[in-house]
Amino acid sequence: MTAGDSKTPCIYVGSYPWQSQLTTAEQATGLTFDCIETFSTGIALWSDWADPWLTQASYGYTNWLAADPARRTLVLTQDLVATGQTTSDSSWRGHCAQGQFTSYATLLAQHLISAGFGNSVIRLGAEMNGSWVSDYIGTSTGEQHNWALCFEATVKAMRAVAGAHFLFDWNVVACGDASPLANYYPGDAYVNIIGVDAYDTGCPLAPPPASATTFASVANNPEGLLAVSAFAQQNAEPMSIPEWATSATNGSPPGYGDDPFYVAGIGRYVASSSDFSFQSWFDAGDKGVLQLNSGNPFSLQAYVNAFG
Repeated sequence: MTAGDSKTPCIYVGSYPWQSQLTTAEQATGLTFDCIETFSTGIALWSDWADPWLTQASYGYTNWLAADPARRTLVLTQDLVATGQTTSDSSWRGHCAQGQFTSYATLLAQHLISAGFGNSVIRLGAEMNGSWVSDYIGTSTGEQHNWALCFEATVKAMRAVAGAHFLFDWNVVACGDASPLANYYPGDAYVNIIGVDAYDTGCPLAPPPASATTFASVANNPEGLLAVSAFAQQNAEPMSIPEWATSATNGSPPGYGDDPFYVAGIGRYVASSSDFSFQSWFDAGDKGVLQLNSGNPFSLQAYVNAFG
């Protein structure tokens, strides 16, 4: 995957075991997914943060990538700092901005490269504008500025390692913190892709019954997909949607359920985007998020129509 020249379909199928779930998704869609997404988040110790579990051969990611490295891509979601740091150090953003944690970033890059993941996409500090994440941007302009400098310092350290060809995805969540994106944007020199997680739930506007307007009702929110897309265009960076899916109507908050209109809307957005990198369906099958299978036939068919 090269930033800006691909509309690659990716999929998240769970952290482990994931191979059978990937096969199920491929059989249901008729697609071969050459891009899979995984997570190394919620890691308390710096030593574990810098040596992600997926680099161990027993989990299967190294073999999957090595089987076709020219075509296959891993998208890794990685906390900006270890969670133990955020819970014990109220000034972690400032300390990170000063470069106090770059030695761990160097080790992270070395371990990923040694395992064959030197060309991966890194969702560094994903959903940072959600107050529920450990590496939240904070509420003050100063905290948010330091968050951006922390991102910058981490990227610099990782790029400096021999064999590093990472693409860094600066990945917000739609309808998260209303702070201006520019407050915590590290700058184009440290970002390869601008991403937004865009589920059919979680935005202030209540979902209407599934119809041709459902995609627009979510995407047009002030902190929604289209606002982030405009920000990406202003910065001349390619877009991604690293997490998206439809959600159960009885969830909290509710989604649209098996809704082909939302799926088709994402498909139209991707097809019409002149500078788009990848989109990834969240196929874990938990938290009310629906999977690409026969249990959701309308969304499945709309997905195949859009990306098949």
